[in-house]
Parts: sequence; C-alpha cells; structure tokens
Amino acid sequence: MKKFALLLALCAAPAAYADHDDGSRVTVGWNEQIIGRIESGAPFTVYLNYNVGTLAAGRPYTVSYNRWNQGFTTSGWSLSRNGYNSQTYYGPMLYEGAISLWGAVFYVDGAGNLYYRGTQYAGVLRF
Repeated sequence: MKKFALLLALCAAPAAYADHDDGSRVTVGWNEQIIGRIESGAPFTVYLNYNVGTLAAGRPYTVSYNRWNQGFTTSGWSLSRNGYNSQTYYGPMLYEGAISLWGAVFYVDGAGNLYYRGTQYAGVLRF
C-alpha cells in the first residue's frame, strides 16, 4: 500500500527542475506540507531577489489563498504605482506547487524557495 501511495504522489504533478547559481539542481513542484498550509488560507510572506513585473526585490509581500475561488491576494509595494497595492489574481494550479503574485506565476519547492517561470530562482516564501 505504501508503494502505491508513493507512486500516486509522484505521478500527481510533474516535477520541474531549477538550477541554482552554484550549478546545483533542485526539484520544484508539489509539496504536500507547504501546499496544505497555503490551501488552508494561512497568510505567508514572499521576498524576491530581483524585480518581477511590478513586484520589487527585497520588499515583503503578504499573500493569502482563497480555496473557494482559487484566488491569491497579494499586498505589498508596487513599482508601477510607487506605493502600496493589494490585488487578487486567479489561475495557477496550487496542487502543482504554483502560486500567483499579481499574475506572475512562481513554483515552490519543499524548502519554500520560489522559482519564476519554473526554473529561475527568485526568492523565498515564509509562514
């Protein structure tokens, strides 16, 4: 039975791979513990290493997920508004390890690292 559960978990979502600056490679994708906390609606904070769209590097972004409408509400500094902003975006598949920050899709690994477009290390997620 354990082998079947493991096989099912491995097949549940395809893994993506990301390369770190030091040449190491990590598996990016579905993580039951982190995804479960996000799905529960627990707010979390994201810190990015570089600007992505209107998201600023080094600034904290508070994010929460609404499982009923599958929306991610992100609040924080907007480069385009040069001030605080809060918006909700819908669409990324949480069960595949994807989250949305103002429409930009990031993938989360088991350590809470974020990868933009699935392969570019972009920052961290913390509860």
